[in-house]
Amino acid sequence: REQRKRTRRLVKVFKLMSRPSSSLSLFPPDQGIPFLPGNSFSDPNRTNFRKSHIFDYRSGTPIQHDVPIRDDGAPASPSRPPSVVPSQVSNYRSISAENSSEFIPAFAGLDGKVLRFEAFITEQVPENLSEPSRVRKFTILYHLVDDSIQINEHRQQNSGYAQGVFMKRHRVPKQELGSQEFVTLFDFASTTVINIYNREFHLTSCNHFTQNFFEANGLNLEFESIIPEDKYMSQRALSESKMNRGAASPMTTSSYNEILDNKSEDTYRVESSIATLTTAQKRDMREKFLKYANKVLRFYAQWDDRSSMFGQKLEYIINYFLQDDKIEVSDHGIPIVLKGFIRFWK
Repeated sequence: REQRKRTRRLVKVFKLMSRPSSSLSLFPPDQGIPFLPGNSFSDPNRTNFRKSHIFDYRSGTPIQHDVPIRDDGAPASPSRPPSVVPSQVSNYRSISAENSSEFIPAFAGLDGKVLRFEAFITEQVPENLSEPSRVRKFTILYHLVDDSIQINEHRQQNSGYAQGVFMKRHRVPKQELGSQEFVTLFDFASTTVINIYNREFHLTSCNHFTQNFFEANGLNLEFESIIPEDKYMSQRALSESKMNRGAASPMTTSSYNEILDNKSEDTYRVESSIATLTTAQKRDMREKFLKYANKVLRFYAQWDDRSSMFGQKLEYIINYFLQDDKIEVSDHGIPIVLKGFIRFWK
Protein backbone atom coordinates (compact mmCIF):
# COMPACT_ATOMS: atom_id res chain seq x y z
CA ARG A 1 0.00 0.00 0.00
CA GLU A 2 2.78 2.41 0.83
CA GLN A 3 4.35 1.77 -2.53
CA ARG A 4 1.06 2.50 -4.29
CA LYS A 5 0.75 5.80 -2.41
CA ARG A 6 4.26 6.83 -3.44
CA THR A 7 3.49 5.90 -7.02
CA ARG A 8 0.34 8.02 -7.03
CA ARG A 9 2.27 11.00 -5.61
CA LEU A 10 4.92 10.72 -8.30
CA VAL A 11 2.26 10.54 -10.99
CA LYS A 12 0.60 13.67 -9.59
CA VAL A 13 3.92 15.49 -9.54
CA PHE A 14 4.67 14.54 -13.16
CA LYS A 15 1.21 15.73 -14.19
CA LEU A 16 1.75 19.07 -12.47
CA MET A 17 5.13 19.54 -14.09
CA SER A 18 3.66 18.80 -17.49
CA ARG A 19 1.12 21.63 -17.11
CA PRO A 20 1.84 25.29 -18.04
CA SER A 21 3.77 27.39 -15.52
CA SER A 22 0.72 29.58 -14.80
CA SER A 23 -1.25 26.60 -13.54
CA LEU A 24 1.44 25.15 -11.26
CA SER A 25 0.19 27.07 -8.21
CA LEU A 26 -1.95 24.97 -5.89
CA PHE A 27 -3.62 28.15 -4.55
CA PRO A 28 -5.63 30.85 -6.29
CA PRO A 29 -3.47 33.75 -7.55
CA ASP A 30 -5.38 36.34 -5.48
CA GLN A 31 -4.62 34.59 -2.18
CA GLY A 32 -0.91 33.92 -2.61
CA ILE A 33 1.17 31.60 -0.44
CA PRO A 34 -0.33 30.97 3.02
CA PHE A 35 1.57 32.49 5.93
CA LEU A 36 2.92 29.25 7.42
CA PRO A 37 6.33 28.31 8.80
CA GLY A 38 8.64 27.79 5.89
CA ASN A 39 6.38 29.58 3.37
CA SER A 40 7.48 33.19 4.13
CA PHE A 41 9.93 34.58 1.59
CA SER A 42 11.58 38.05 1.39
CA ASP A 43 11.29 40.12 -1.74
CA PRO A 44 14.78 40.69 -3.18
CA ASN A 45 13.55 43.78 -5.10
CA ARG A 46 12.20 45.56 -2.01
CA THR A 47 13.54 49.08 -1.41
CA ASN A 48 11.20 50.38 1.31
CA PHE A 49 11.98 48.94 4.73
CA ARG A 50 9.88 51.32 6.84
CA LYS A 51 7.91 50.16 9.83
CA SER A 52 4.28 51.21 10.07
CA HIS A 53 3.40 53.33 13.11
CA ILE A 54 0.68 55.66 14.29
CA PHE A 55 2.70 58.09 16.45
CA ASP A 56 4.73 60.80 14.75
CA TYR A 57 5.99 64.39 15.05
CA ARG A 58 4.68 67.09 12.74
CA SER A 59 6.22 70.60 12.95
CA GLY A 60 7.62 69.67 16.35
CA THR A 61 4.24 68.60 17.75
CA PRO A 62 3.47 64.96 18.68
CA ILE A 63 0.44 63.71 16.74
CA GLN A 64 -1.36 60.41 16.16
CA HIS A 65 -2.28 59.01 12.75
CA ASP A 66 -5.78 57.78 12.09
CA VAL A 67 -5.71 54.19 10.79
CA PRO A 68 -8.58 53.67 8.29
CA ILE A 69 -10.39 50.33 8.10
CA ARG A 70 -10.59 48.48 4.79
CA ASP A 71 -13.66 46.77 3.42
CA ASP A 72 -12.41 43.33 4.46
CA GLY A 73 -12.00 44.45 8.09
CA ALA A 74 -8.20 44.64 8.10
CA PRO A 75 -6.54 47.91 9.13
CA ALA A 76 -4.96 49.82 6.29
CA SER A 77 -1.71 51.73 6.41
CA PRO A 78 -1.98 54.97 8.35
CA SER A 79 -2.46 58.10 6.24
CA ARG A 80 -0.42 61.25 6.63
CA PRO A 81 -2.38 63.88 8.59
CA PRO A 82 -2.65 67.46 7.38
CA SER A 83 -0.22 70.06 8.61
CA VAL A 84 -1.09 71.81 11.85
CA VAL A 85 0.19 75.12 10.45
CA PRO A 86 -0.38 76.77 7.06
CA SER A 87 1.92 75.34 4.43
CA GLN A 88 3.00 78.76 3.21
CA VAL A 89 3.88 80.01 6.68
CA SER A 90 5.97 76.88 7.37
CA ASN A 91 8.15 77.74 4.36
CA TYR A 92 9.21 81.11 5.80
CA ARG A 93 12.52 81.29 7.61
CA SER A 94 12.76 83.22 10.83
CA ILE A 95 15.82 85.44 11.12
CA SER A 96 16.21 84.87 14.87
CA ALA A 97 16.04 81.08 14.47
CA GLU A 98 18.51 80.70 11.60
CA ASN A 99 21.56 79.95 13.74
CA SER A 100 19.71 77.83 16.31
CA SER A 101 20.41 74.10 16.23
CA GLU A 102 17.25 73.26 18.19
CA PHE A 103 14.15 72.60 16.12
CA ILE A 104 11.58 75.41 16.40
CA PRO A 105 8.13 74.95 14.82
CA ALA A 106 6.91 77.61 12.44
CA PHE A 107 4.06 78.82 14.65
CA ALA A 108 6.54 79.38 17.51
CA GLY A 109 9.43 80.81 15.50
CA LEU A 110 7.23 83.32 13.67
CA ASP A 111 5.09 84.33 16.65
CA GLY A 112 5.34 88.07 17.28
CA LYS A 113 7.21 88.68 14.00
CA VAL A 114 5.51 91.51 12.08
CA LEU A 115 6.50 93.09 8.78
CA ARG A 116 5.94 96.86 8.54
CA PHE A 117 5.33 98.74 5.30
CA GLU A 118 4.61 102.43 4.68
CA ALA A 119 2.10 103.13 1.91
CA PHE A 120 -0.31 105.74 0.56
CA ILE A 121 -3.43 105.92 -1.57
CA THR A 122 -4.87 108.74 -3.67
CA GLU A 123 -8.61 109.38 -3.31
CA GLN A 124 -10.75 111.61 -5.48
CA VAL A 125 -12.92 114.23 -3.75
CA PRO A 126 -15.52 115.22 -6.36
CA GLU A 127 -17.73 117.15 -3.91
CA ASN A 128 -14.99 119.70 -3.09
CA LEU A 129 -13.70 121.98 -5.86
CA SER A 130 -10.75 123.21 -3.81
CA GLU A 131 -9.64 119.65 -3.07
CA PRO A 132 -9.88 117.46 -6.20
CA SER A 133 -7.82 114.65 -4.64
CA ARG A 134 -6.35 113.75 -1.28
CA VAL A 135 -3.29 111.69 -0.35
CA ARG A 136 -3.80 109.40 2.65
CA LYS A 137 -0.83 107.71 4.33
CA PHE A 138 -0.99 104.29 6.00
CA THR A 139 1.09 101.72 7.85
CA ILE A 140 0.56 98.09 6.74
CA LEU A 141 1.34 95.42 9.36
CA TYR A 142 1.79 91.85 8.06
CA HIS A 143 1.74 89.14 10.77
CA LEU A 144 3.86 86.19 9.67
CA VAL A 145 2.35 83.63 12.05
CA ASP A 146 -1.03 83.49 10.28
CA ASP A 147 -0.70 85.72 7.16
CA SER A 148 -3.08 88.30 8.63
CA ILE A 149 -2.91 92.00 7.71
CA GLN A 150 -3.77 95.16 9.66
CA ILE A 151 -3.76 98.69 8.23
CA ASN A 152 -3.43 101.86 10.36
CA GLU A 153 -3.88 105.37 9.00
CA HIS A 154 -1.57 108.19 10.07
CA ARG A 155 -3.36 110.67 12.29
CA GLN A 156 -3.80 114.18 10.95
CA GLN A 157 -5.63 116.98 12.70
CA ASN A 158 -8.87 118.26 11.19
CA SER A 159 -8.72 115.83 8.27
CA GLY A 160 -12.40 114.86 8.39
CA TYR A 161 -11.64 111.11 8.35
CA ALA A 162 -12.10 108.51 11.06
CA GLN A 163 -8.39 107.87 11.51
CA GLY A 164 -6.52 105.21 13.44
CA VAL A 165 -7.27 101.56 12.61
CA PHE A 166 -8.29 101.60 8.95
CA MET A 167 -8.64 97.80 8.62
CA LYS A 168 -8.71 95.31 11.48
CA ARG A 169 -6.39 92.33 11.53
CA HIS A 170 -7.58 89.40 9.41
CA ARG A 171 -6.60 87.36 6.36
CA VAL A 172 -7.34 89.35 3.20
CA PRO A 173 -8.78 87.39 0.25
CA LYS A 174 -7.55 88.16 -3.23
CA GLN A 175 -9.88 90.08 -5.51
CA GLU A 176 -9.42 87.91 -8.61
CA LEU A 177 -12.69 86.48 -9.89
CA GLY A 178 -13.18 82.91 -8.69
CA SER A 179 -10.00 82.89 -6.60
CA GLN A 180 -10.08 81.35 -3.13
CA GLU A 181 -6.55 82.38 -2.17
CA PHE A 182 -5.44 85.02 0.32
CA VAL A 183 -2.89 87.82 0.16
CA THR A 184 0.47 86.41 1.26
CA LEU A 185 4.01 87.57 1.77
CA PHE A 186 4.92 86.92 -1.85
CA ASP A 187 2.36 89.51 -3.04
CA PHE A 188 4.53 92.27 -1.52
CA ALA A 189 7.67 91.20 -3.40
CA SER A 190 8.82 92.76 -6.69
CA THR A 191 5.95 95.25 -6.85
CA THR A 192 5.19 98.78 -5.72
CA VAL A 193 1.38 98.45 -5.64
CA ILE A 194 -0.68 95.92 -3.67
CA ASN A 195 -4.43 95.59 -4.13
CA ILE A 196 -6.47 95.18 -0.93
CA TYR A 197 -10.25 95.24 -1.31
CA ASN A 198 -9.98 97.10 -4.63
CA ARG A 199 -7.78 99.82 -3.13
CA GLU A 200 -4.33 100.26 -4.61
CA PHE A 201 -1.81 100.85 -1.82
CA HIS A 202 1.49 102.26 -3.11
CA LEU A 203 4.44 101.00 -1.06
CA THR A 204 7.00 103.67 -0.15
CA SER A 205 9.29 102.12 2.50
CA CYS A 206 9.68 99.45 5.20
CA ASN A 207 11.58 98.99 8.45
CA HIS A 208 14.96 97.31 8.88
CA PHE A 209 13.55 93.97 10.07
CA THR A 210 11.29 93.67 7.02
CA GLN A 211 14.18 94.39 4.65
CA ASN A 212 16.38 91.73 6.28
CA PHE A 213 13.55 89.18 6.33
CA PHE A 214 12.92 89.51 2.59
CA GLU A 215 16.63 89.27 1.82
CA ALA A 216 16.96 86.11 3.96
CA ASN A 217 14.15 84.46 1.98
CA GLY A 218 15.51 85.52 -1.42
CA LEU A 219 12.73 88.03 -2.15
CA ASN A 220 13.11 91.49 -3.65
CA LEU A 221 11.35 94.65 -2.46
CA GLU A 222 10.47 97.64 -4.62
CA PHE A 223 9.20 101.04 -3.47
CA GLU A 224 8.01 104.26 -5.04
CA SER A 225 10.55 107.04 -4.59
CA ILE A 226 8.16 109.98 -5.04
CA ILE A 227 5.12 110.59 -2.82
CA PRO A 228 2.59 112.94 -4.45
CA GLU A 229 1.98 116.21 -2.68
CA ASP A 230 -1.39 116.89 -1.11
CA LYS A 231 -2.05 120.40 -2.42
CA TYR A 232 -5.00 121.07 -0.15
CA MET A 233 -3.14 120.18 3.06
CA SER A 234 -0.10 122.17 1.95
CA GLN A 235 -2.27 125.20 1.24
CA ARG A 236 -4.00 124.87 4.59
CA ALA A 237 -0.70 124.63 6.45
CA LEU A 238 0.53 127.76 4.64
CA SER A 239 -2.61 129.73 5.56
CA GLU A 240 -2.34 128.67 9.21
CA SER A 241 1.27 129.81 9.39
CA LYS A 242 0.35 133.19 7.87
CA MET A 243 -2.48 133.60 10.37
CA ASN A 244 -0.15 132.89 13.29
CA ARG A 245 2.42 135.40 12.04
CA GLY A 246 -0.17 138.09 11.39
CA ALA A 247 -2.05 137.82 14.68
CA ALA A 248 -2.12 141.12 16.57
CA SER A 249 -0.78 141.28 20.11
CA PRO A 250 -3.61 141.40 22.67
CA MET A 251 -4.27 144.50 24.75
CA THR A 252 -2.98 144.32 28.31
CA THR A 253 -5.06 144.96 31.42
CA SER A 254 -3.09 148.08 32.34
CA SER A 255 -3.86 149.78 29.02
CA TYR A 256 -7.51 148.88 29.46
CA ASN A 257 -7.59 150.49 32.93
CA GLU A 258 -6.00 153.67 31.56
CA ILE A 259 -8.75 153.92 28.97
CA LEU A 260 -11.43 153.58 31.63
CA ASP A 261 -9.82 156.33 33.74
CA ASN A 262 -9.88 158.78 30.83
CA LYS A 263 -13.37 157.96 29.63
CA SER A 264 -14.71 161.39 30.57
CA GLU A 265 -12.40 163.01 28.08
CA ASP A 266 -13.34 160.96 25.10
CA THR A 267 -16.30 158.57 25.45
CA TYR A 268 -16.14 157.42 21.87
CA ARG A 269 -12.53 156.43 22.31
CA VAL A 270 -13.41 154.36 25.37
CA GLU A 271 -16.19 152.46 23.58
CA SER A 272 -14.03 151.74 20.56
CA SER A 273 -11.14 150.64 22.77
CA ILE A 274 -13.40 148.24 24.69
CA ALA A 275 -14.53 146.71 21.41
CA THR A 276 -10.90 146.45 20.34
CA LEU A 277 -10.03 144.77 23.66
CA THR A 278 -12.81 142.19 23.23
CA THR A 279 -11.70 141.45 19.68
CA ALA A 280 -8.08 141.14 20.78
CA GLN A 281 -9.00 138.75 23.58
CA LYS A 282 -10.97 136.55 21.17
CA ARG A 283 -8.09 136.61 18.74
CA ASP A 284 -5.71 135.71 21.56
CA MET A 285 -7.87 132.72 22.59
CA ARG A 286 -8.08 131.53 19.01
CA GLU A 287 -4.34 131.90 18.56
CA LYS A 288 -3.65 129.96 21.76
CA PHE A 289 -6.03 127.21 20.70
CA LEU A 290 -4.31 126.79 17.33
CA LYS A 291 -0.84 127.03 18.82
CA TYR A 292 -1.23 125.02 22.04
CA ALA A 293 -3.95 122.52 21.13
CA ASN A 294 -3.41 119.16 22.88
CA LYS A 295 -0.38 120.51 24.73
CA VAL A 296 -0.47 119.89 28.47
CA LEU A 297 2.01 120.57 31.26
CA ARG A 298 2.09 117.72 33.78
CA PHE A 299 3.20 118.07 37.41
CA TYR A 300 3.45 115.43 40.12
CA ALA A 301 2.42 116.65 43.57
CA GLN A 302 1.86 115.32 47.10
CA TRP A 303 -0.67 116.26 49.74
CA ASP A 304 0.65 115.61 53.23
CA ASP A 305 -2.42 115.46 55.46
CA ARG A 306 -0.90 113.35 58.21
CA SER A 307 -1.26 116.16 60.76
CA SER A 308 -5.05 115.70 60.83
CA MET A 309 -6.91 112.67 62.16
CA PHE A 310 -6.78 109.72 59.76
CA GLY A 311 -4.77 111.86 57.37
CA GLN A 312 -2.38 110.36 54.87
CA LYS A 313 0.31 111.37 52.42
CA LEU A 314 -1.32 111.16 49.00
CA GLU A 315 0.02 111.63 45.48
CA TYR A 316 -1.70 113.55 42.68
CA ILE A 317 -1.14 114.59 39.07
CA ILE A 318 -1.72 118.24 38.09
CA ASN A 319 -2.36 118.93 34.40
CA TYR A 320 -2.17 122.49 33.06
CA PHE A 321 -3.85 122.96 29.65
CA LEU A 322 -2.08 125.68 27.68
CA GLN A 323 -4.90 126.28 25.20
CA ASP A 324 -7.37 127.65 27.80
CA ASP A 325 -5.30 127.95 31.05
CA LYS A 326 -7.39 125.33 32.84
CA ILE A 327 -6.09 123.05 35.58
CA GLU A 328 -7.00 119.44 36.30
CA VAL A 329 -6.07 117.55 39.48
CA SER A 330 -6.35 113.77 39.17
CA ASP A 331 -5.89 111.13 41.83
CA HIS A 332 -4.26 108.44 39.71
CA GLY A 333 -1.62 107.89 42.37
CA ILE A 334 -4.13 107.12 45.13
CA PRO A 335 -4.58 103.44 46.02
CA ILE A 336 -7.74 101.79 44.73
CA VAL A 337 -9.10 101.38 48.28
CA LEU A 338 -9.11 105.16 48.89
CA LYS A 339 -10.25 106.41 45.48
CA GLY A 340 -13.89 106.51 46.47
CA PHE A 341 -13.32 108.89 49.40
CA ILE A 342 -11.46 111.80 47.78
CA ARG A 343 -12.49 113.40 44.53
CA PHE A 344 -11.20 116.49 42.77
CA TRP A 345 -12.44 118.73 40.00
CA LYS A 346 -11.30 120.14 36.71
